[in-house]
Amino acid sequence: MLQDYLESKCDLLHLYVDFSDGKTVFCGHSAPSGQFAADVLAIPESVIDEVLQYSLSVSANMKLIAKGVADHSVFADCRYKLVQMFLKIGKYPPFSYLDMDKEVGVIKELISESGMSRLLKNEHKLLEYYRHEGGEQPNDDRLPASDKQALEHDLLDIMSVIERLETALSFPLSVGLFYYTMKTFSGLVAETHARTKNDLASVVKSLFSDETYWKDFDNELFRIEDYLDYGQNTKIALIPIESENEPGETVLAERCMFKVFSGLLLRDFFKGLEAGHYTRECENCGRYFLVEKATYQRFCNGVDPNNPKKSCQAAGRQLPVGKRQSVKDIPAHILWKACDELIRKHKQRGKIEEKVCADALALIREYYNEALCDQKYAIGRYYDDMELKNVYEKVGVSIR
Repeated sequence: MLQDYLESKCDLLHLYVDFSDGKTVFCGHSAPSGQFAADVLAIPESVIDEVLQYSLSVSANMKLIAKGVADHSVFADCRYKLVQMFLKIGKYPPFSYLDMDKEVGVIKELISESGMSRLLKNEHKLLEYYRHEGGEQPNDDRLPASDKQALEHDLLDIMSVIERLETALSFPLSVGLFYYTMKTFSGLVAETHARTKNDLASVVKSLFSDETYWKDFDNELFRIEDYLDYGQNTKIALIPIESENEPGETVLAERCMFKVFSGLLLRDFFKGLEAGHYTRECENCGRYFLVEKATYQRFCNGVDPNNPKKSCQAAGRQLPVGKRQSVKDIPAHILWKACDELIRKHKQRGKIEEKVCADALALIREYYNEALCDQKYAIGRYYDDMELKNVYEKVGVSIR
């Protein structure tokens, strides 16, 4: 039974995510906590706006369908736009990790004249059966036992359909809201020069307690309380999984199951902040990137669009004095400097010989230069390579 739970498959109704060691695992994909939330900002704003416009149209169509006055064209338009929303968003991580073909198939089945008429017909029967006053139990004397059993079976089926439908309708709205929340947060981080965990927590507090900001997002289809109070729709358990940082080792991970995708994204966002990770906009290329060491990093490690031979970090260092990125604020530099100082101290204390010291210093300088040119390496293997134990092993010595 535990094995079945550990191997649970993800879909929009069962969004399983594991958190451990500052990493997030979703649908078999592992990333530093906060990365999946940051990935949402890679979606072009034009796509988000188009999806939100489609949402308004779908909302109007669903009102007609619920009233039973929708014709074939309304169903077709509603189905088409809902499918398009999923396909447009589904091109980008982390949404692309889901089986979008399956989700689209479910939508086509749900938003059909036969499917909706069956839903509305059975919903009417169930409302009649469960009519009660003042919180009393259903009136069991109204129907024969066989009819009650059949209706109770229908209830489970209908509730499942309604849950799936609500999830489908809220999905694009919650993603759009999260997108603009992340952009606002990143702007506040840059504006306030937040760089420590406490600074980041203060930015979050001011944003999430700003009632005027959230008021603009409230609407009939999507209640803002459901978005912000993500814990209400979340199940959490501790499970044993293989460590992301120590292959072969087993650790306890926090497994969360969400009913809405915004809950997953918010959880990843907060887990990232807990680990000192946050999102900001590169001042050179405009792309959003994940800062992993709570430093005031202004430029990403991606390729400079104005000079493919250089990184945005390199471009930032070549700006005029007063505008350039201070090298002390670059995470890769901070780690390199710390390792450099430790190696020199080991030499001074006689723990390593002069040649070993020189080889080790040359090696970490090589790693540092690679980190400046390769963002994927800088936020991944670079930290493992710079572990002193690994550095000394590479140059052929081991110390205690």
